[in-house]
Amino acid sequence: MINSGVRRVILALIVLLSQIQVAAAGLDDVKVKAIEFVDDVDKADIGPMGHRPRPMIKVTLSSDEDLRDYTRRGFHVGVNVGVCLEGSFTVDETKNLLGAYVYDASGKINGRQEQLPWGASEYTYHFYFNVAFKKLFQPTPGQPPSFSWNLRTKPEDVCFVIRGGTMLGTGFGTNPMMIPATDIAEAIARSERTKKAASAKRNDVRDRR
Repeated sequence: MINSGVRRVILALIVLLSQIQVAAAGLDDVKVKAIEFVDDVDKADIGPMGHRPRPMIKVTLSSDEDLRDYTRRGFHVGVNVGVCLEGSFTVDETKNLLGAYVYDASGKINGRQEQLPWGASEYTYHFYFNVAFKKLFQPTPGQPPSFSWNLRTKPEDVCFVIRGGTMLGTGFGTNPMMIPATDIAEAIARSERTKKAASAKRNDVRDRR
């Protein structure tokens, strides 16, 4: 007979192994679909605490994997995004661009709202990171040094990883991916051209009145 203590250990191992199996599947098929310069996040992405509009880069992704299925299994899913280490697809952890959450059409995928059907052949996600940041305080001892950036004036290659983890310590991550500095510069320039065209059209309408 197996005593209750051993049964609990066996059950915990079974749960742990099932989580590892989920994690091993990974998300290697994630692809970048679009890069946009935006002044605010989508309405569905604004949480109960509100949001302060600011310039950001919105990155839209596609995948065959349902990230919400990972959250149903106990994973907390997020994004690690930052300036690439020179000559690599790896995030320079001293130059983190303050990305955190991953969203779909229903909002933050770690949230409880879920309006999308299961079993789609392709899923679309997005995340944001700030275009500019200026440090206000020096880091405390033991913290990585802070840095300031402005992708408008100095575009950088940006790397990111979608990853998830559980309280049991299991996790998964995509292959590291890069957004070239040229693509970021083009997204910003495209937005500026659109704004100038819209402004010129409004002025033309006013002049005709």
